[in-house]
Amino acid sequence: MKYLNLGILLLLLTSTYAEVLGVWNFSKTDGTVIKNEIEGSKVHAHLMGFDKENLGGIDVKVKPFSISQTLPEKSAYNVDIAQSGWSAFNGIKHNGLNPGVKTPVGDTALCFFSAKDANWIHFPGLATAFVNRPKGAARNFSIAAWYLLQTKGEKPEYIAKVNPLMRFGKTDMRVMTYKVVDRFYTEDVGNGLGGGKAYKTKWANREATAGKWFHLVITGNQETEKFRMFINNKEVEYAHKPNPTDGYAWPKKGGMQISFDTDTPSDGMVIGRWLGGYAANNTTMGIASFVVLKNEVMTEAQRTHLYELGLKGIPFKGKWPE
Repeated sequence: MKYLNLGILLLLLTSTYAEVLGVWNFSKTDGTVIKNEIEGSKVHAHLMGFDKENLGGIDVKVKPFSISQTLPEKSAYNVDIAQSGWSAFNGIKHNGLNPGVKTPVGDTALCFFSAKDANWIHFPGLATAFVNRPKGAARNFSIAAWYLLQTKGEKPEYIAKVNPLMRFGKTDMRVMTYKVVDRFYTEDVGNGLGGGKAYKTKWANREATAGKWFHLVITGNQETEKFRMFINNKEVEYAHKPNPTDGYAWPKKGGMQISFDTDTPSDGMVIGRWLGGYAANNTTMGIASFVVLKNEVMTEAQRTHLYELGLKGIPFKGKWPE
């Protein structure tokens, strides 16, 4: 009888075990570390470049935050919220959430000023936790997050030329927006999706992200061979496909490969800029939560659960309903 090497067996088990790898809720806390809601995890979110004074209260130093919308009514105005630090996000008339709810995680969420020498969010160790080793790949995975971006103009557009929503490792899985409010872009999604791809919210959902909190979900599914994106629990259109409603191809032997060096900042994930300060946009952005599932494709019920919790301002703690 042949026996499997114990090291290989452990690698197989750890590489295929499905789990909620991380849940980070950006609601007011002391210090500059947002603890992972998953018990026992050592992968936490670090608030980089923040002034401790600004994190000591709510809306400590405010700056105008630009809102332009035509749905559900035409409006353009500024609200005074924290340029950097915790904010109650008061004064946004149509914020994408249920009436009376200010943020997807409760009374406060985080503002960060995206600039080369200002704020960014770093998740050290997340790359190793996600793909086990440098140049490892996540074949089945899910990512979910709540963001708020500034808009301007008669026809709403983002005020920033680029909004850096996330990037893993050295250069991988970049997710961003440019000026147009109904478009998202990914680049360098490992050896599965490949180079740049574009995504467009459907016409009825076209202003879902215009000065409103919005919920972004991305999944890679090895079984169905599809890479999919959802905004506010509605699937986007895939702009580079003849059939724009059917997801991008996700090869069975592909995956979201992450290149990084262990024990360096590249062994992680960043929000608000890329490592070294690239893609910083010199504007304030809002974030409420970030969720990562390893070796698991989020179901429609799970997507709906996360979205509906956020609409009510209830933070997800990492446990799905029975």
